[in-house]
Amino acid sequence: MTRISLVVAITTILGGGRAMAQPAPPPPAPPAPPAPPMPDPFAGEATTDPVRAPPMPDPFAVEATAAPVDLGSIAPAPAPSPDPDDVRPPRPRVTIGLGVGMLATPFNSGFPFSPNVASVRVRLGRGPTIEPRLVAATGSGSNGVDGVETSSTFYEVGAALDLRVPVRRRGRVELSFLAGAEARRTKSTGDGDGDDHSSSSLDVHWGLGLDYRLGRNWSVSMNAVNPIVTRYASSYTNAGVPIETRTTTFAAAFDPVLSAMIHLYL
Repeated sequence: MTRISLVVAITTILGGGRAMAQPAPPPPAPPAPPAPPMPDPFAGEATTDPVRAPPMPDPFAVEATAAPVDLGSIAPAPAPSPDPDDVRPPRPRVTIGLGVGMLATPFNSGFPFSPNVASVRVRLGRGPTIEPRLVAATGSGSNGVDGVETSSTFYEVGAALDLRVPVRRRGRVELSFLAGAEARRTKSTGDGDGDDHSSSSLDVHWGLGLDYRLGRNWSVSMNAVNPIVTRYASSYTNAGVPIETRTTTFAAAFDPVLSAMIHLYL
C-alpha cells in the first residue's frame, strides 16, 4: 500500500513538472482593419486641405504706402487773387454807414452846395440795405414889388425809411432798386399877406440808386425817387382868412426827386 502511494506521488510530481515545462499559448491575432468606404460617384474629388474662398477686400481700407506722408510738408492751395474792383465787404459782414448829402426840395431845387439830408445805412453783407433818412432845411428870402420889399423864412423837416436791393453790378458801380415811405413838413412865414403857408405830406415811393464804391469804407450814391401815392395837406391865409386843402395823388408818371450822398462805412 505504501508502495502504491509512493508511485502515485512520484507520477504526480513528474506530470506537473512536464506540464510546467510546456510553452504558453500564442496571443490572439489583432483584428483586421475595416474595409475602406465605397466612393460616392456623385461626389467630387476629396482633397487634403479644405477649399477656402479668398477674403473680400475692404472698400474703406487705405492702402499703406512705403513711407508715411508728412502733412505739414504739403503746401496749401494758393488763395484766389482778389478782384481789384471788388471793394464790397465780405458777404457775412453787417456794416453800418453814416452819410450826408443834398436833396432837391421845393426850396432848393437848384441843388445848393449845402448838406440838407443825413442817413444811416445798415448793409447786410452783399444783400439789401436798410436806410432811414432825416431831412432838415431852412432858409430865407426877400422880394420887392413896386418899391415894397417883403421878406420870408421857411423850414422843412422830414423822415423816411428806404430799402435798397442791389440788382446789378459792374466794376465799382452798383445799381439798386429803392422802395420806402416818407413824411415831410414844411412851413414858410413872411411880411406880406398870404405869405404864411404850411404843408405836410406822406408818400409811398420807389426809385433807382447808383452807388460808386470808393473803397471798402467809402461810397458815393445818386438816387432818383418817384412817389406812387401821396397824401398832401396845406393851409395858408388870404386876407386874414385861413384856407386849407387836402389831396391824395396816385402818380403813374416818372417824375423823380434827386439826391446825392456820400457814406462812410465801418
